[in-house]
Amino acid sequence: MLSESADQATKFLARLEEVLPSRGRVLVLPHNYPDPDALASAAGMVLLLKRRFNLKGEILFTGTVSRAENRELLRQFRYTWRLAARMSRSAGVLPCVLVDTSPWSGNVTIPEGICPIAVVDHHPPRRKPPMKKDMVLDIRSGAGATSTQVYDYLEASEIVIPKWLCTIMAYAVASETLDLSRDCTDRDLEVYVRLLARANLGNLGRIRHAPLPRVYYAILQDAMRNAMVYGRVAWTHLPVVNQPEIAAEVADLLHRLERVTWSFCTAEMGNRLLISIRSSDP
Repeated sequence: MLSESADQATKFLARLEEVLPSRGRVLVLPHNYPDPDALASAAGMVLLLKRRFNLKGEILFTGTVSRAENRELLRQFRYTWRLAARMSRSAGVLPCVLVDTSPWSGNVTIPEGICPIAVVDHHPPRRKPPMKKDMVLDIRSGAGATSTQVYDYLEASEIVIPKWLCTIMAYAVASETLDLSRDCTDRDLEVYVRLLARANLGNLGRIRHAPLPRVYYAILQDAMRNAMVYGRVAWTHLPVVNQPEIAAEVADLLHRLERVTWSFCTAEMGNRLLISIRSSDP
């Protein structure tokens, strides 16, 4: 008897085969400014498209990868990826698979001429997803990481995951679940242990402890100088940033303060105000 995750994977793969093209390339789109889970699950999807469906997958995303750990993770990629702004326009409509996001999430830019045919995500949808015959969904709101879902597809397809991909997928599951302490299911833990057993631990350490630029410490200094605590809420503001990930890093750091259950960081990037919020209160 198949486990629940294996059964979900098998059903999704059957539906995916129905909407995939018979040949050509398929784009894989993570959310804008992708994090480790988005990047790792995108790479896993490329492997799935290649080995199971004999299709060429190409990773495409909007925004930069600027966090030191994420840049180091991306250096270990063995698959092609490019920024959406640099994509060459095709004469026809290109199919795409969205990973770690969805068309209605508000955090992904889908370029003109690209048609989503599948969504793989673990985030609860903000509204009820539209039912379309030409789009298949696997949205597991209870899962800790999208990489866990992609692992299930690869396992169901009996595809051996290369060592470099095991490494970044293991890191992705750990980072997405805050080292298995946040929204981590039994399946996330099982997948993490299996990936870790085949990972390159040296490269995993290089990702976790990637060198940080001097400007990072200058930003942290500003963040701590501006920080305020009110009751169980910690907050700070960064007047000028050139990438949005730093707001999330600072919010994470503030959330570790003793007796703080809510933290948030605001930051100005160009003409935009960024807000990153963390809470241990369900």
